[in-house]
Amino acid sequence: MSNYTKATNFASKDSLPVGDANKKVKGVEIDNEFNALSNAISTKADLNSPELTGIPSVPTATADTSTTQIASTAFVTSAVTTAVQTLDGTGLEEASGVLSISDTGVTADTYGSATEIPVVAVNAQGQITSATTASVVVPTLTHFTSSTSIGDGTTFNLPTDTFALSGTAYHQMNGSTGSRMDVQVYAGTSGGGTLIDTYICTGGNELDGTDGGSGMRVRSGWTILLPANARSVKFVKGDGASSFGGNIETGMKFTGYHS
Repeated sequence: MSNYTKATNFASKDSLPVGDANKKVKGVEIDNEFNALSNAISTKADLNSPELTGIPSVPTATADTSTTQIASTAFVTSAVTTAVQTLDGTGLEEASGVLSISDTGVTADTYGSATEIPVVAVNAQGQITSATTASVVVPTLTHFTSSTSIGDGTTFNLPTDTFALSGTAYHQMNGSTGSRMDVQVYAGTSGGGTLIDTYICTGGNELDGTDGGSGMRVRSGWTILLPANARSVKFVKGDGASSFGGNIETGMKFTGYHS
């Protein structure tokens, strides 16, 4: 693109004396001027969709201008800088016009396994700001055996996490004076603490411990389910005059059952 510069001073010819060869306007002078004008016009940018070359410049618009005015690089840089400054605390950052996600300090890794669960903290932008794991105690079901003898007044401290206990009871039947075995469940060891519940377990042919036979010995099994806060049991004669005996034989434990 070029600018037009007039090559011939046509007005100066008017002051020249008649007969001066330079007073005449020559065709070549007019032709040169028109060619220069044509070239300047043809190399200027059009108003409609101009194709600019080199480094064109425009006035820099004031901040926050929102019109059809041309935006200079200075205006764009200022607008981007202002916008980027608002990203502080959002998890994004800018460097040389490139946006990236800020590091949160969390180590890139896989968290969690069959025995650990992930523990994560999330900020308001939805970023994970910390990640750790917590161990999981996988409960196990365990069966145990026992040969503890029981009778009226026997106490038994429950193995940790016991939730079921079973065994055998024997009842001596003397005429109409049988016996009934009850199991009392306590919150403390050795039959101490709060009495939680009493289970009526076994007896003679009748649940109240009576029986018509004489010299009979009745065998019966018993099973009780225990609450999580149980720590001991006590075997007592709930009814009838005769004695009972027997054994604790088996139990079931569930890891983490105790409250």
